[in-house]
Formats: sequence, structure tokens, C-alpha cells
Amino acid sequence: MKLSVSIVYSEISVLQSLDKLLSESGFQTYPYYSPEEALAWAQFKHPDIYLINYKNINLNGVEFYQKLKETTDYYKLNLKAVFISSKHETEKECREVGGLDFIQVPYEPKQLVGTVLKWSRAGKRIN
Repeated sequence: MKLSVSIVYSEISVLQSLDKLLSESGFQTYPYYSPEEALAWAQFKHPDIYLINYKNINLNGVEFYQKLKETTDYYKLNLKAVFISSKHETEKECREVGGLDFIQVPYEPKQLVGTVLKWSRAGKRIN
């Protein structure tokens, strides 16, 4: 069974490149341009990890993750997130809401895949 990752990203070209990179690296991907869509699907699709960067006036990545935890059965789902950001969230903010890791943009593809793989597998070993 493939490890899965939900990608929540506000720039369509970057979302598409992340989707392609992670798909080609063997992940089952669920790309979301809209945080509302990602929240709606969270009840049905339970990825091993979320890769989050979201920026708009109403919701940034940190706020999205807080909302995700509020609207899902957080403990049953074992929600895990890695944040990827250039300037919209800080590493401190991301860690404070429970983010496992922080990837700075621009990112190095191998490092990004390795980080997502590491944290995706972490929960599999526990369960």
C-alpha cells in the first residue's frame, strides 16, 4: 500500500509540481488548491501526512491546520503535517500548532521527498 500525502498549496503551478514530484516518488497524492476542499475531504480521505502551504486573506497554513484539527476526529486520524513556506508562516508558528517539520521555499526536491517520506512512515511504525 502506497504512503499518501494531501498537498494543500495556494499556487497552482507549485501544487502541480509538488503533486508530480511526490506521485513520481511513489506516493498516493491528494492535491488541494482550496483549503475548504481539503477540509471537506478530510472526513473521507485520511492521508499519512499533510504537506501544507496556504496563503490568502482569510486563512494561512497554520490556521488551516488548526481548523483541520478542529473539524476532524484528530486523535483517531493521527493527523500529521509538514509545513512548506517561504514567508507566510514561520517555523515557530508551524511547530506550535503541531507541525512535525518545516521546509523552506525554495526547496530541494530530494530533501522534500525525504522529509515527507520520513514523517509519513513514522506513524506506520507506531500503528
